[in-house]
Amino acid sequence: MNTIMIICVLLTISVSFCINEAESRKDLGPVIGIDLGTTYSCVGVFKNCHVEIIENDQGNRITPSCVAFTRDGVRLIGDAAKNILTSNPESTIFHIKRIIGRTFNDSSVQEDIKTFPFSVIKENNKPVVKVDIGYVIKLFTPEEISVMILGKMRDIAGLNVIRIINEPTAAAIAYGLNKTKKWEGVRNILVFDLGGGTFDVSLLTIDNGVVEVLATNGDTHLGGGDFDERVIKHFIKIIKTKKGIDIRKNIHAVEKIRREVEKAKRILSSEQQTRVEIESLISSNEDFNEILTRAKFEELSIDLFAFDIETIILVGGSTRIPKIRQILKEFFNGKEPSRGINPDEAVGGVMEKIVPRNSRIPVTESKPFTTTNDDQTVVNVRIFEGEQSITKDNHFLGEFDLTDIPSAPRGSAQIDVTFDIDVSGIVLGYCRRKIYRYEQIDRMVRIAEIFSEEDKVVARQINAKHELESYTYSIRTQLRDTNSLFNELSSKQKTTITGAVENQIKWLDSNPTVKIEEFIKRKKPCTPFISFSFASAPNSN
Repeated sequence: MNTIMIICVLLTISVSFCINEAESRKDLGPVIGIDLGTTYSCVGVFKNCHVEIIENDQGNRITPSCVAFTRDGVRLIGDAAKNILTSNPESTIFHIKRIIGRTFNDSSVQEDIKTFPFSVIKENNKPVVKVDIGYVIKLFTPEEISVMILGKMRDIAGLNVIRIINEPTAAAIAYGLNKTKKWEGVRNILVFDLGGGTFDVSLLTIDNGVVEVLATNGDTHLGGGDFDERVIKHFIKIIKTKKGIDIRKNIHAVEKIRREVEKAKRILSSEQQTRVEIESLISSNEDFNEILTRAKFEELSIDLFAFDIETIILVGGSTRIPKIRQILKEFFNGKEPSRGINPDEAVGGVMEKIVPRNSRIPVTESKPFTTTNDDQTVVNVRIFEGEQSITKDNHFLGEFDLTDIPSAPRGSAQIDVTFDIDVSGIVLGYCRRKIYRYEQIDRMVRIAEIFSEEDKVVARQINAKHELESYTYSIRTQLRDTNSLFNELSSKQKTTITGAVENQIKWLDSNPTVKIEEFIKRKKPCTPFISFSFASAPNSN
């Protein structure tokens, strides 16, 4: 009997591609995966046979999907944006992914607008964010805000886009790649992805490493943010009952509650109750102080929350909510869920066969594909030679992008990929329009490698300049420090070194792009000269 394995992916998933190390070094380098989440985003790199999450500039493994604009025109992204949410709610944008690809009159968009502290207006029947930036009104589409967040993640990762993959599918594939050797026969997998703002379920089968997606469905307006909203409304109701004050119109107060509710929700994952305290929420001299129990939290969200089961595997930060584990346990006849996979890290790496092995040539084969994300306008086609369904087990030939795909919900665009192999074994590919022959693809890959080498030269040049610059400024700082060893030098020696340092700084300002050798040449005589000066100093030991 086939068994079914449940993988619950709650919160964020880092999506990467499983490519063996030799291939990575030769063609692609480390493979980066980005999860652009509704509430948080994260970046992972496939390295040393596993995914490592990259910390952002604040040292955090996940980055808030927030963009803020200050009155003086400064744009903040990530942690910096979320930190000013309560003080600057009108110009801090979050949960924007929920309204991407929807019309302004969509009922779900109208519901979201009611909870947003920032302004969303109608333009060409599309929702557009209206922001006051330094006394200038600017309009941003949800896609533009998402690009800003993605740009932040790109900076963290050093991104070169390879491919987009559905995160629940990648999570299931990750588990299959890790465990397939221990399995016998066909395995059915249900991927349960409950994130900060969206919910997806995918049903797949894995048979000896071959992964087949049977069905995918979900709700783009169900996630952790909806749980928060229930508690926020509960506290607003308490304030109105006890104090006779309706604070719904006070967006600063509402965002203060939102901030504390998110913290309380995390605490309730391990505690039975927590106290929510907010200073000066109701008035300048009156604080908000209420206890939130796990039971009450579950009651407020209860409406938001068989068959043969072998294992239930929980993955993701929100699996720490005890109610989620309890629901799954009860639904699956008392089977205790386990959490055997790293919550935030999952990898994919599946390819589709188009021309089977031992096909007679000449041959032409075609298969239809579609987009994996809403409003996706670019598809990256990577070509491999081999007979394995797992990407890393095949030989990488090259890649190209198919652009100008009409914007539409994921799964709507139909893309026919065709390969024609002539009698000489030359591959000709078509993807809506003619693509390049294998020789041209190979040439493009070689050109990319040349540019990659040039980038390395530029990086070494920058490092050489940085080393000389840091060394020079370090010497100048020590010369000015009355407690440094440079005070042991004679006035003449200090004057000589000071003059040399100032000349070096002038030279650096005038020659920012000279060859690496010149930077090294300028630094080489400095160290022995300074060492000699110390050796001949009056108080030298």
